[in-house]
Amino acid sequence: WALCFVSLWRSRQAELAFRWGVGPGTSAAAAAATDLITPEASMAGEPTRPNFVGRSRVSEVTGEVELYIPTTEWAARLSVSYVLTAASLSLPVAVMIVSLNLQGYITEEARSVLGMRVHFETLASFALPGALLDPESNLALLPVVCHAVVITLLNGLFRRVARVLTEWENHRTQRHFDSSLLSSTRA
Repeated sequence: WALCFVSLWRSRQAELAFRWGVGPGTSAAAAAATDLITPEASMAGEPTRPNFVGRSRVSEVTGEVELYIPTTEWAARLSVSYVLTAASLSLPVAVMIVSLNLQGYITEEARSVLGMRVHFETLASFALPGALLDPESNLALLPVVCHAVVITLLNGLFRRVARVLTEWENHRTQRHFDSSLLSSTRA
């Protein structure tokens, strides 16, 4: 909800800036207002990040030398980053399935969800009455505590990975970098 609000507000702000003829980059404001925004137009008036690595070219608009990254190269980097981010979500899902099996929440009747095996008899047997993780025993919360600790550790690891991937994506402006980092860490 917050990301949608910020995005909608930026569009409204650009529309008003264009209509009133004020603010930096009114050509970018016009493009944003009509939803025809291009990467170059969206960066008009924004400084280039110091970490941005690009090739030099003469700008068709200003005639000055500027740095850029070819769209195909940037799209390939984003695609790899998205695939790695999505793949990294499989580990927390696996930890959750193990935890739910150890707690006895996934039963024999729920052997498959979306075509994926989720019930593991060996793990579920620990939650049976009289077993090590019997719901009435003192150790019943051990899988929950372990799950919380592992997810917290993975969260810290994934934040570092997200930052490295976002740097590798090579965003030209700080706004695009921050937006990509935020969406990666919230995935």
